[in-house]
Amino acid sequence: MDDVIKELALKYNMDWRVIKLICYHPLLFTKHIIEDTEDERAIMIRYFGKFVLKYNKTKEDKKYNTNRYLRKKSIALERKLLKEQNVI
Repeated sequence: MDDVIKELALKYNMDWRVIKLICYHPLLFTKHIIEDTEDERAIMIRYFGKFVLKYNKTKEDKKYNTNRYLRKKSIALERKLLKEQNVI
């Protein structure tokens, strides 16, 4: 196994300890990558699936999504009321 790790380290020009961490402890590596605020890419781990950040990352995003949700709800409610009044 160490030969494979060294070969991957040479191929990707990374330290062999990083490659070993990724191979033996993929969830620790995933946690480390997701905690990085600069990198928002998804991580795919074989047999586990894809790990991504939640969309509501900042307060501005939460505010935007909340307003968007409320607008959708109000439009749906307005349409329902208009249907009940036989306007639509």
